[in-house]
Amino acid sequence: MSDKDLVDFRKKWLQEIRGTGAGESAEPNTGSNSPAVGHASASSPPAPADRGNISSNPSLQCADDHNAVKDLIAAQDNRVLFPEDVSNVAAAYYPFRILTELLNQSSTEVVPRHKKRTSGEVTSPTKRTYFSQTLESSKKVKLGEEESESVHTGQPTKHKEGYLDLFIADLDEINEIPFFDTSLPREVAVKIFWHLDFRDLCRCAQVSRSWRSLAEDELLWCRICHMMGFEQNKLTVEYEDWKSRVRHFYTLKHTLIYNWKNRIGRPFSLQHAKGGVLCAATAYKSAIVAGYSNCQTKMWDVLSGETCVFQPSTTALVIDEAEDVGTIVNEILHVATCDSVTAASYSHGFVDVWSNEEGTEPAYTFPCPGPGASQQASGLGLCENQQGSVYLAVNSRAAVQVHVVEDSQGRHHQTLQFNTHVTNLKWIQPPEPHIVHAPVLTVATYDSVSVCTFYSQNPDSTDCREIHNIIDAPVTCIDCRREPCQVVVGFSVSTGPSQFFKANVYDVATRRMTSTLTGHTSTVSCVNMADSPPHQLVTGSRDRKVRVYDTRIAQTSMMTLIGHSATVSSVQMDTWKVVSGDESGFVCVWDQRMASKLWDTHNRHPVRFCHFEDRLLVVAHVPYVKQQYGQYDYDTGFHQRHRGSLHVHDFLVDQTTKGVPEICLSSYDEPQGYNYNIALAVPYDTV
Repeated sequence: MSDKDLVDFRKKWLQEIRGTGAGESAEPNTGSNSPAVGHASASSPPAPADRGNISSNPSLQCADDHNAVKDLIAAQDNRVLFPEDVSNVAAAYYPFRILTELLNQSSTEVVPRHKKRTSGEVTSPTKRTYFSQTLESSKKVKLGEEESESVHTGQPTKHKEGYLDLFIADLDEINEIPFFDTSLPREVAVKIFWHLDFRDLCRCAQVSRSWRSLAEDELLWCRICHMMGFEQNKLTVEYEDWKSRVRHFYTLKHTLIYNWKNRIGRPFSLQHAKGGVLCAATAYKSAIVAGYSNCQTKMWDVLSGETCVFQPSTTALVIDEAEDVGTIVNEILHVATCDSVTAASYSHGFVDVWSNEEGTEPAYTFPCPGPGASQQASGLGLCENQQGSVYLAVNSRAAVQVHVVEDSQGRHHQTLQFNTHVTNLKWIQPPEPHIVHAPVLTVATYDSVSVCTFYSQNPDSTDCREIHNIIDAPVTCIDCRREPCQVVVGFSVSTGPSQFFKANVYDVATRRMTSTLTGHTSTVSCVNMADSPPHQLVTGSRDRKVRVYDTRIAQTSMMTLIGHSATVSSVQMDTWKVVSGDESGFVCVWDQRMASKLWDTHNRHPVRFCHFEDRLLVVAHVPYVKQQYGQYDYDTGFHQRHRGSLHVHDFLVDQTTKGVPEICLSSYDEPQGYNYNIALAVPYDTV
């Protein structure tokens, strides 16, 4: 519809509301069947046929007749002007219903005589704009000059303002309506928009300029960026255009999903420490730490490309008294890292702690309970609290030692004794860095699991309670989640000739079991809850199957993934994929929606560590044999293929166009002009 058609439609509509046709003049109706509304009373309502032509009555058109206005108000108060049976007349034209409500609700509002309005500008006295900079543009509406012949004098005069004009002016301003009909502080309006997601904010930004200014507020988009998991340590004032950052991260997220599914990225191997065999590996954010058989610990920062080799302390070299020359064979058993420190345990029974920012020499060294190889550590874990203190736990036999490292200085905190050997331990990380949270340690023995809380204010005060204890049911694996604070325990139960393999989920706050997970036909070898979505977890078993559970729906698994050829040794999942590794060297990536394998990789050594972040996949293949005892003096090391491997996949780097000339990288989505039948223009689009 053109602008001229819209203006004609408004004129015809205005004339129809006032009771005049498109081609008729506003002549007064003096017939006996059309009595003046101004002289009507509550006992003699106007005829139904005349109610549609109320605006053409002289008592309404003449603004100087003050008695007519009083009678109009009295008639509205008594509901004589528009009784209930007017619905039959108004049903034919919808605006009459709106007009009826408008006149009935505004019966006491009379336009002052001295207030006049120009014909080129109509402003609603009840509508208030939200922003001062858009005050003039939102109030002024071009209607064009309309001249009508006076019903009394017959002289052409400009139509004076009435309720109908205000109603039409509001209809004209419908595209420039402010945020609210009443003025609100900007903080209140932003708080209302605070409850919308980014899709709703984009829709609101298309309503008007005032809504767009609100929908693009930096506070709203900074909050959305934090909810998506990006830039969570940044404040709103640190960046200017948070909406563009959200758009960038949203596109990046979908690109990563596509690259993961299609195995698009840059795979590479991290170089070994010279003369060493890979013994242990771990990853934290973009940092990867590996320990070798020559007692060296090497760290890589994959994103920045920096590397560092931590040297062992003198305790790692123990002279072999049974031989004339040489030392006792020593190797790294466990490695752990966090933001500030890195730790490694040796087979000799010592633990070295290095600062990630202060040199390569150990900052703190301590022995496990009792010297000798028989007291070597069987577990190692780190936990950093909000104050920058690092809690380090190491277990040896039936004892667990807890040390605190602060400002590159370490001290012994406490030693916990248990009745049986400790097989595993896990720290429950604090929910947020800025929240004061006492470190919580989960300790697994042969057939029981305990949760210990350490209070920094009182080092001697430790709350240690048992949450799981089933006689003759050995615990095979444990894991924990920080929000909500839960612990999952995998174990096997033998009842006569039958044997059951289960996993129990416990609530740490109440120390009660919330669910029991069944389905595996062999020992549950690994479980992951810390990196899984809320109320979900994934397990791997010796039955070569991977099962995904939802603790809210049932005890059985909601998904079973079959495809491994050996015991599953490592599992991890997120919202749409599952990554698992087994002892035969296979690493499989699964799609949860399709419950099928996307792709896999293989290596000759078993998978001992498998972890992924958004863009990185880290896989450590650790060989069974880590030391070589040769018959000759020149047998000083393993061949490269027997030393294990540490592979990294970066799915944010596109390697499909590597080495292709830039002239051949054009997409040719929309060719410009004729290509002269050159057949080589299209095949080089995707190389």
